Amino acid sequence: MKIFFSKLFYYSGIFNILKKVNLSNNKFILMFHGVSKSKSNSLNQHLQPHLDIKQFENIIKMLNENYCFLKPDEIFNNKKKGILLTFDDGFQNNYNNVIPILNSYDIPGLFFISTQHVIEPDNWLSFIKQNMKKYTVNQDILSADLKVDYFDGLTKDQIIKMANNPLHTIGSHTVTHPDLTKLSV
Repeated sequence: MKIFFSKLFYYSGIFNILKKVNLSNNKFILMFHGVSKSKSNSLNQHLQPHLDIKQFENIIKMLNENYCFLKPDEIFNNKKKGILLTFDDGFQNNYNNVIPILNSYDIPGLFFISTQHVIEPDNWLSFIKQNMKKYTVNQDILSADLKVDYFDGLTKDQIIKMANNPLHTIGSHTVTHPDLTKLSV
């Protein structure tokens, strides 16, 4: 369905219309989560990152041809127009799959990381555990690479390397990523 709408927007000329509306004279923030090496037909789509590497790189290529990219401080501190890319949660696939693409285009990224997995790698993002129970997941059907892509969080060393790269900014996304709508004050 996503591929259908992507092709529809492209071939119908909607992307060209958007350019004429002068979107390049504004600031935008695009938020992503994970990007996997590939998709698994054996696993429910709710347990997989929404994009794979090919899809993500196609998006980046298209954006790079039409827009400039902003660093986080450029959103509020100057009049430069463009797009800020953000990535939520702190999945290891951001380090393995996203950063190489961003670096190859010299594009900055802002990474909001839930940090519990740094201390307790097997205990983070409770919604993943809940979904795994809900969809009765047998992880044995996945390759080791896909298990990392779908379920693992960033390591301390990876976060340090990311933070030392001037293209990457690290932000907080809580410790445990609770559902804030269900918490008491």
